[in-house]
Amino acid sequence: MAELRAPLTELVRGHLLAEPAAGRYSFHDLLRAYAADLVATHDDGVGRAATRRMLDRYLHTAHRADVLLTPQPHPEPLPAADPGSAPTELSDHQQAQTWFTAEYPVLLAAVRKASSAGFDTHTCRLASALTRFLDRHGHWRALAAVQATALEAARRQEDTAGKAEAHRGLGLAQDRMNRRDEAHTHYLLALRLFDALGNHPGQARTHQHLARMTAAQQIHQQALDHAHHSLTHYRAAGDRAGQSAALNHVGWLHAQLGAQEQALVHCRQSLALAQETGDLNGQAHTWDSLGYIHHRLGGNAEAVDCYRQAIELFRRTGDLHSEAAGLVCLGDIHRATGRHDAAHSAWSRALASADELGLPETDPQRAGLLHRLRGPQVRATPRSAQRNRP
Repeated sequence: MAELRAPLTELVRGHLLAEPAAGRYSFHDLLRAYAADLVATHDDGVGRAATRRMLDRYLHTAHRADVLLTPQPHPEPLPAADPGSAPTELSDHQQAQTWFTAEYPVLLAAVRKASSAGFDTHTCRLASALTRFLDRHGHWRALAAVQATALEAARRQEDTAGKAEAHRGLGLAQDRMNRRDEAHTHYLLALRLFDALGNHPGQARTHQHLARMTAAQQIHQQALDHAHHSLTHYRAAGDRAGQSAALNHVGWLHAQLGAQEQALVHCRQSLALAQETGDLNGQAHTWDSLGYIHHRLGGNAEAVDCYRQAIELFRRTGDLHSEAAGLVCLGDIHRATGRHDAAHSAWSRALASADELGLPETDPQRAGLLHRLRGPQVRATPRSAQRNRP
């Protein structure tokens, strides 16, 4: 990039490029349209080759970033990248998080470009690589859009695995936006396709989503069945980070059903696996569950410590929705134990996270926060907040 800085600066000075943010360059609208017309008129294959290199760069970097966000034992290999694509080198969770945060608007455009240019494999694989990041950061409409594009691409090339992944992603997006009937339809389609392929990781993740969704509907026994199915498939896939997530779900659901000691055993097993695999978001969700369980067992001091660890990790992994949910529960415990100033502080931080996510006034989490902040400061028993569980 250093050798390009001088010519890029010269182009900006000549008003041929814009630099909306430091180190970020774009064409002016008229120049972009003119360049597109020239390519359409005179392209002899050079433009398509350049598009392929660009898509290779983004796909291979996004795939690497996604693996760094959550450890995966056997990530599906990608086709070899064009030698001139030069994917960005990423080495840890923080670099992956930073890269996704800076690049995701471009990545959304890349999915659309791949689809319109006929690069259907790139469309499907790039949409899949974006799913985890878009979900954790609350970009659920964008998630639905890229997965709908991916489903069209998968259908064009009769790609069963691509269709399964797109249905899973669409189910997740609709689920997060509380469109549960649509979500359920997509989840079942994904399960059917993954089962036909003998794809254990896909079945595991889909059962994991169904466990979370049915738990949110207070159908806890059915949710527990899905969590056990998820655990079985993660074990078959040899995915220890996935097993950690499934064990956390099993523990969390036992807690909802009143079996707190059993819940504690499963969640402690989950935490050990998440720490062993270096899965920060998995650790965060398990600390969150342990906070709830300790509170139910009467250990408020232990619960507060667990929630604080969860909140710190959620912030590090960019999972603002779950961070806000943890802060709600922390505030509720503070209120229940008479620490009203600490409760108000926790809820205010949760509202800031909700605002950062852009949640509307009607969102249940945001509405609950506003009620707490505006309501009387009375002793109350904390309730489980809606979590952005995987």
